Amino acid sequence: MIPFSFNYLWIFLIASLGSFVFFLFAVGIIFSSKLRSAIRNGNILSGLIFLMSFLCFLLNIGLNVLLLISEDSVKKEHAALNKVLVKEEKVLGIQMPKGTQLELYQPDQFDSFRSATFPQPIHFGNFNISSIEIARGYELELFNDRSITLEGEGTDRVEGWPCKVSVYIKVYLDKDAKINGLEYCSLAHLIRLNHLEIQPVASIERSKDQKYPDGFVSKDYWEIKSASIKYKNISMSWADIYFDHDKNLVGIENARLEEDLKIGNIKYPKGTEFKLLVRPLAKQEAWLFIPPEKLNAIDKNGKIYTHQQAILQSPNGVVKQVLDISDPNLMMRMMN
Repeated sequence: MIPFSFNYLWIFLIASLGSFVFFLFAVGIIFSSKLRSAIRNGNILSGLIFLMSFLCFLLNIGLNVLLLISEDSVKKEHAALNKVLVKEEKVLGIQMPKGTQLELYQPDQFDSFRSATFPQPIHFGNFNISSIEIARGYELELFNDRSITLEGEGTDRVEGWPCKVSVYIKVYLDKDAKINGLEYCSLAHLIRLNHLEIQPVASIERSKDQKYPDGFVSKDYWEIKSASIKYKNISMSWADIYFDHDKNLVGIENARLEEDLKIGNIKYPKGTEFKLLVRPLAKQEAWLFIPPEKLNAIDKNGKIYTHQQAILQSPNGVVKQVLDISDPNLMMRMMN
């Protein structure tokens, strides 16, 4: 294939202009005796123009031949990388129906498909899937994502989580093309885990990295992002929630109070930030509150806490510590 370039464009324009001049010369030679006489008598300018236009004509023919060869090569490459199954076939353990459209990573190698689009949905558990995508090449190298993306519809449980395919779901398949692991999905319905309720307008994904660089919390395994939740009857939104391998709650971050809240002697306004991940500031469960920028928290004695302070309290309301927002231990968590 000839890559696009303004240099190539100029060559095509010059070749086309020269070919047009050659065409005029050819017409003139046929119908004009004066032109024939001028060329025959050795008029240098006329002869030079004729020669240059003839060369441009040959160049134009060569460029068109090259374009035809290039176009044919592109068509062959496209045909080798885009296949339609003429019969039902099993590819990577997946039974694909006749008419399935495959986009391949390697020419004519069905097992290397990047995507497969089915003429009618096929079943993966309780999901009805219309297409599959697999990361290949640089996509795999950049993100190291070895999951498979399924698009379609349906609801099912994967690794114990209620998942639905609203747009897509990312899973792992075994050798028989059965779903045996979850990478990402949208939650299908309300989840209740001990003292925690999670609304279904949220998504869950497998954690890839240890949460904190200091090593105090390293059991993170699942993450739910930007969820509306209720924790111990406290309503919050935009919460990031972390679970271990067994779905035990590791902590909550970046949550915002949905209404005013009084804990112990301190009243926090709506919009206050809530964190549960506070180790090593406290060995037992403790809550960290950061008032919003334009509103303050106030205790019963009238003491004011601003957005430049973080209040560490136990669930029974005892204030354990009041930190400056720039405290290194606190900043370490806010940056992750």
